[in-house]
Amino acid sequence: VCGYDNWPSQDIVNNQTWALLAAMAFNLLSRAQRLTLTGPYQSATPKTIRQRLLHIAGRITPSGRRRLHLDSDWPWTPTLLAGIHNTNTLTNHHAA
Repeated sequence: VCGYDNWPSQDIVNNQTWALLAAMAFNLLSRAQRLTLTGPYQSATPKTIRQRLLHIAGRITPSGRRRLHLDSDWPWTPTLLAGIHNTNTLTNHHAA
């Protein structure tokens, strides 16, 4: 539902800030998606990316070096790990 009655706040400044942050989040997700994901996920909707890749269960363990442990039974874990690997590849390539 859209319209002026559905903003998160009654204050215009808060709504402007919310709209700016929402646009920035959308742009960041869109750029990361195009740079790091492959196959059907490269053109998936933000809702699909959120539901399948960003809402995955995991835990961080601080054993010497921090490690991220993901649920191996989650069907989209390999896709998320490939995206993380691609991000690391991009980061390391540009840092050299």
